[in-house]
Amino acid sequence: MRNVVSRFLKSDRFDPIKAMVGGLLVTMAIFGTLGYNLWAMQKSFDKLVSVDFALRKLTDQVVYLDELLTMSARLAVATGELRWQKRWESKLEPIDNAIKEANKIDQAAFKTAGAEQTQKANDTLAALETAAMEKLNKGSKQDAYDIMFGKEYEENKRLHKGGMDLINESIEKRLVNQISEVNQKLILIGALLATSLGLMMLAWGVVIYLVKHQATQQALVLASERKAKEAQEEVVKQLQEMDKIKDAFLANTSHELRTPLNGIIGLAESMVDGAAGQVTQVQKENLDMIVSSGKRLASLVNDILDFSKLKHKDIELQLKAVDMRSISDVVLAFSKPLLAGKPIQVINAIPSHLAAVRGDENRLQQVMMNLVGNAVKFTESGRIEVTGKQNGDMIEITVSDTGIGIPQDKFERIFESFEQADGSTARQYGGTGIGLAITKKMVELHQGKIWLTSEVGKGSQFTFSIPLSTEAAAPPTSTIARVELEAEAASEEAAAAFEGNVPPDAVPQSATKDTATQDSPQKSKSKSYAPSGQPERARILIVDDEPVNLQVLSNHLSLNNYQIERASNGVEAVDRIKRGEKFDLILLDVMMPRMSGYEVAETIREKFPASELPILLLTAKNQTSDLVSGFEAGANDYLTKPVNKSELMARVKMHLLISRVNAAFGRFVPKEFLSILGHENIVEVVLGEQIMKNMTILFSDIRSFTTLSEGMTPKQNFDFINGYLGRFGPVIRKNEGFIDKYIGDAIMALFPSRPDDAVQTAVDMLSELKLYNEHRESSGYPPVNIGVGIHTGNLMLGTVGEAQRMEGTVISDAVNLASRLESLTKKFGIQAIISEDTLDGLSPQSKFDSRFLGKVKVKGKTKMVTVYELLSGQDPEILDKRMGTKPQFEKAVNLFFSKSYGEANVLFQQIVAADPGDKPARIYMDRCAELLVSDLVA
Repeated sequence: MRNVVSRFLKSDRFDPIKAMVGGLLVTMAIFGTLGYNLWAMQKSFDKLVSVDFALRKLTDQVVYLDELLTMSARLAVATGELRWQKRWESKLEPIDNAIKEANKIDQAAFKTAGAEQTQKANDTLAALETAAMEKLNKGSKQDAYDIMFGKEYEENKRLHKGGMDLINESIEKRLVNQISEVNQKLILIGALLATSLGLMMLAWGVVIYLVKHQATQQALVLASERKAKEAQEEVVKQLQEMDKIKDAFLANTSHELRTPLNGIIGLAESMVDGAAGQVTQVQKENLDMIVSSGKRLASLVNDILDFSKLKHKDIELQLKAVDMRSISDVVLAFSKPLLAGKPIQVINAIPSHLAAVRGDENRLQQVMMNLVGNAVKFTESGRIEVTGKQNGDMIEITVSDTGIGIPQDKFERIFESFEQADGSTARQYGGTGIGLAITKKMVELHQGKIWLTSEVGKGSQFTFSIPLSTEAAAPPTSTIARVELEAEAASEEAAAAFEGNVPPDAVPQSATKDTATQDSPQKSKSKSYAPSGQPERARILIVDDEPVNLQVLSNHLSLNNYQIERASNGVEAVDRIKRGEKFDLILLDVMMPRMSGYEVAETIREKFPASELPILLLTAKNQTSDLVSGFEAGANDYLTKPVNKSELMARVKMHLLISRVNAAFGRFVPKEFLSILGHENIVEVVLGEQIMKNMTILFSDIRSFTTLSEGMTPKQNFDFINGYLGRFGPVIRKNEGFIDKYIGDAIMALFPSRPDDAVQTAVDMLSELKLYNEHRESSGYPPVNIGVGIHTGNLMLGTVGEAQRMEGTVISDAVNLASRLESLTKKFGIQAIISEDTLDGLSPQSKFDSRFLGKVKVKGKTKMVTVYELLSGQDPEILDKRMGTKPQFEKAVNLFFSKSYGEANVLFQQIVAADPGDKPARIYMDRCAELLVSDLVA
């Protein structure tokens, strides 16, 4: 049996799912049948109980009514009153109805012996009762009595009651019998149900056993397969981890090699240029060899890094139309020094009319460098030729040589990583064996192919295809042999932008990253930078944790007459800037301990915008995401390590020029004005921009400037005004304000933050005026007096003009009022007036002294303006007098405006007597006298 079951389990006919579903359906059918039978039995039983209950109830009712009838009849006989007879007759109908109802329910209930006895007794009783009533009607009361209370009546009454008892007993017995039958059926159904459950459990047990057995067999198979797969995955995982470790090692090692390479190349180049003194011709040749060797090593490092990027698919192509003939010119020009005296003719035979390709210029240049470099390496004599042709929608470029050639069985392997045509060539010619692997990947990234034909001893021809471009090619922007020319061009374009010949946004912002590792073999003499109107040397801060990098950059920059400052980490650089040291440009390394270059840039940008203090990042990380992070941190530009000297100088000169251009613009349009409009650079401002803002306005003007000006020449006038303004401009900026405009000798300044700043500026201006007058008097010049008006309110800032000429301006009634308040200082003979709005806006902590000056009606205002005299900033002696008479003065002013001129006049006279120099009190006193006289005359 076990074998049969086993064979059945292994056969295709057994389906565990179908078996379980079938068992479930059979079980549901059995339970459905049993349930229906139980429901039917319950209905029948309920009906039987209800019928028997109704019969019992009716028999009880018949007995009860019969007792009432007997009682009524006897009362009628005993009392002799017929009304009891009528009562008896009324009970006959309910008895008949009850018996009829019982017959309707179950006629068999009254066909028993009890029913027959009851009927007979009932008939006899009825006859006796009728006879008694007849006797009673005839007046034979005693005869009626004898009949109703006689022995015969009592005996039939007993028989009637006994019959009813027998009927009830019969009904009860019938009910018991039927309940017994129901119980027997229930027992039978229970037995059937138990049997069904047992069979069902047995069936389920068989199904579960079969399913479990099959699942166990399948689980064993799956477990075996999973174990084998896990072992295989573990091996693959280990291999992948080892591959990642290898790639990481290559990438990290190559990355770390860049720093010492930067030092070697940079120091050698700076020594060739005379950074450490004049060098002899022999020394120069040796240094050139060091530079050349360093750049060769840098190129190998770049190959390894590119190999790692290609494996992880981190390279993104910058596709555009590229002229392959121009690329070949650059590559062949750079490769000539590699010939080392070999009798090799290098030919660029790509037709000048060949269509452009669509590709990444730098990566195609790298492909050409690898192919031409290999041709030079493995060719001792003959020629190297580059040709090109169009084939359908592809351009095919071929690099041919007359070198050692490659065996045909090596054609496929030569494009694999770390593979060369023959092991001996590695020892004879050197190389890493990844150049062609990178070349193949680069070509495939361009949706092209690469292949070769070669014959040992006769040479090789490497051909690759690149998709055709639908656009015309622009002049090449890559910088291998042309980096010196681009450096000069960048410098000239930046200078042109400074002079206004080209727009600033046309100045190149960055060069290609290949300039970091390549340089022209032809050296050009560096030019020092000294912008017109800026005789002082530019101050540059270099931040790098590598001393060799600091030295290289210092050597390069010091040759161009820059003032160089160094910081060995980001924390030191930030500390120096926070201490207030001023720099024109910062060269900032990215990877530094404690504080990265990104963090340093973000900290600097909290104080200096990019247009004011440019930051050039120095980084070996040139991935797009890294560069974007640098720009988001606040960098203006970046240089890739190892830094190319010519590119460094071009970038530095360009950004210094741009920075100074921005600084020049800032002297005409305040940066605070731009900031309020939501801009960082003036280039972003457009005509018609405006914003509403609550500010405090300060107007300051020189008293009697026209009189002073008449006695001076034009040059003296401008020298005087510039000397005066040069003293008060810093005072305004120190107190968080900015000068909106100069109106001749007048100053209009805005304070966006607090009215306190403007009031403090007025106090400081009065203090500075004392020093300025002391200087003028010592030089034989008369002193200068000024007036200051301050008001706080809403004003509109924006740009006005037209497309070719616009300027920033402020439009508001608040500006007009501040100007009027300054004019009032002349009438009152005082130095500073502030409005009530300004006074109310002062912080509770402010300690400025002032006094109520009155209410005045100024031009352009319909309502009276409440003004106060600013007392702070006065000489201590004068301030003490004014503060001593302040309560009397303010009381007198209030009396004046309430037209109590007499009382006000008395108080003003007392004030003038105590302080004869109080000009506002004297003016009010004279005015009170005039008004009193006019009142008398009237």
